[in-house]
Amino acid sequence: MRADPMNSARLAGVALFVLAVASSLRAPAPAPRKPAAGPDPAAILALKGDFERGRELVFESTLQCRACHRFGTGEEKLGPDLGEIGKKYDRAKLLETLLDASKEIDPKYATTLVETTSGAVHSGILVETTADRIVLQDPEKTIPIPLASVRRRVTQQKSIMPDSLLQALTPQEAADLLEFLRGLR
Repeated sequence: MRADPMNSARLAGVALFVLAVASSLRAPAPAPRKPAAGPDPAAILALKGDFERGRELVFESTLQCRACHRFGTGEEKLGPDLGEIGKKYDRAKLLETLLDASKEIDPKYATTLVETTSGAVHSGILVETTADRIVLQDPEKTIPIPLASVRRRVTQQKSIMPDSLLQALTPQEAADLLEFLRGLR
């Protein structure tokens, strides 16, 4: 007997959705989160960063910051505008947000997980809600979903920003990135 690939995909989607719902219904407050092993914050903060090298990391390297963020000008993006982030946070707080983006999530940038009545599971930032539909946005596409087809909708406590953002950077490159972000005023 052959397995139905559509049914298998639906079951996998439902399983992911159930896990997401279960994780969002956990007991009161989660234990304090520790960033994944990797960059040493104290070592990065001890280094003097270079604004121009940090700018090159954002605009001319393989870092994906620009996929979700704008830097003061340009079209609206999925994540917050970082054009004046240096006014809001000092170097230590900027580094903390890079190492553990899920620690504090502005509700308008929280990821929403939706299961439809057909069993499809979608995730993205909720960008529109009308009487007839909701619209999610992920880094690659816009996902309109008729309200009549929404079986479940859950807001996640996990940022869409990758946890391992600084893993590929040297401590000096991380310090340069911080200097660039700190200089955005």
